[in-house]
Amino acid sequence: MVLQARLAWLASLLWLVASGCGGPPTPAPAAAQYPTRLVDPATLVGDFTLEQQITITHAEGEHSFRAVLEKRGGRLVLLALGPHGGRGFAWTQIGREVEFQRFVPVELPFPPRYVLEDVQRVWFLPTHAPASGEGIVERDEAGEHEVERYEGGRLTSRSYARLDGHPSGRIEVDYGEGLVPGAPLTAAPPADVVLDNGWLGYRLGVHTLRWTRAPAD
Repeated sequence: MVLQARLAWLASLLWLVASGCGGPPTPAPAAAQYPTRLVDPATLVGDFTLEQQITITHAEGEHSFRAVLEKRGGRLVLLALGPHGGRGFAWTQIGREVEFQRFVPVELPFPPRYVLEDVQRVWFLPTHAPASGEGIVERDEAGEHEVERYEGGRLTSRSYARLDGHPSGRIEVDYGEGLVPGAPLTAAPPADVVLDNGWLGYRLGVHTLRWTRAPAD
């Protein structure tokens, strides 16, 4: 399938970054539109730096790389690192505009905005915790059916499915020990989070190495 081919291409690209190898893989064909939702960073209260180890698993194998996610005021930056701490790729979001920079000789075969889409689905799309802090909340928003599960005031999982069925399947996020209110903006996130992307056929494992809250101005 075209979407799986795109994913295999991206995993190969990330392997190049992580290993320091040169030479781009052959780009996958253009794929169908990947629905995106981006929250303006300026509307998010709190600043932080999050150092992560990212593992991507798909039909062709598994690859891992380091990344830094940072939010300062109205700016959100995601930086994928090479094996010696050098820059591989950088995404900068201001408002709902995304600027992409690459520091390796390869091209992304799809809009870079798609990468920030997964980041925002994990960390920044609004949550809707019940007053009791327990239970399941279901709602329709922006053409998607969302399901959130809460235990002890923490968000333990959430999922997204397109109401029109395009793409089919679900994006599911497992927050492990649970996401406390305000995380990662004003509180530390769980050590491990897993995103299963049933739309594109891959799994992202996000392991937090260090979370630092920025001091207030």
